[in-house]
Amino acid sequence: MKLILRTKGITLTPRDRKILKMATHFYASRLMSERLSDSLEIDINIIKDFYKKSKVLGEAFPKDDCIGMPSKKQFVINLEWNKLGKRVLQCLAHEMVHIKQYAKGELKFHERGNLVTFQREQYQGDEYWESLWEIEAYGREVGLYQKFKPTLRLLKKDI
Repeated sequence: MKLILRTKGITLTPRDRKILKMATHFYASRLMSERLSDSLEIDINIIKDFYKKSKVLGEAFPKDDCIGMPSKKQFVINLEWNKLGKRVLQCLAHEMVHIKQYAKGELKFHERGNLVTFQREQYQGDEYWESLWEIEAYGREVGLYQKFKPTLRLLKKDI
């Protein structure tokens, strides 16, 4: 996986950068095959006051390719930042579930008609909290974070 970590309005410590990169790779290894994971390019933008501007803690979406079509291999994650902790790492896990959904072709947003396709079923105007792609992401974020915690503890001691 090619991973690019950018910041806006903050400076990350080398320790925080290492932890975020390790967490991203860890989550990818739990969500998808190594072959799929290795083929992805993910830009992670850590943004101060992202929540104030967007009213969400994080978002994930495919980059558009050169002809304006969503890519199946290149993605963007935007995350709110105040300090590295459970909230940020759990939000990253949530967004990595969406990356998996996009990369496997399970989740597609269609600009025209505000239509969503998830696992070959079409949805329109579905309530956010009842949407199957969000139920999966919220359901998996806690477990992914819990599985990463022992690695996180080791990284915090080691750095």
